[in-house]
Amino acid sequence: MRFIYAAVALVGLVASPAYAAGDGFYLGGGVGYFQLDLGHGWDAGDTAFKVEGGYNFAKYFAADVEWIYGGRLKSEGLAWDLDGWNFSLVGRYPIDQQFDVFAKLGAFMWNADGKSCNYAFCA
Repeated sequence: MRFIYAAVALVGLVASPAYAAGDGFYLGGGVGYFQLDLGHGWDAGDTAFKVEGGYNFAKYFAADVEWIYGGRLKSEGLAWDLDGWNFSLVGRYPIDQQFDVFAKLGAFMWNADGKSCNYAFCA
């Protein structure tokens, strides 16, 4: 269950808008820091980033795809590599020429690969 919270936190952590004005394609990205605390002394963090692209169908609607990497989290002899894909429909409302309010509805499909390691080396 805590990994679900981690996935939601990851999306919120690296979420950044990358919307172009009008119709057409857009690209964007984001960089942040992802922290995961599972309790019992297991607490780790790493740099996270995402790359996204999408298409504005109209002034108010778009669809986008993001690849998100949560980094390699190492603690207590374990390492987790976190990544996933996010597919979203986006609703936008322009406030003025420089600002939009937006909401995303989508699905985040993520993967967490766990590995056992020592503190000197973690493959």
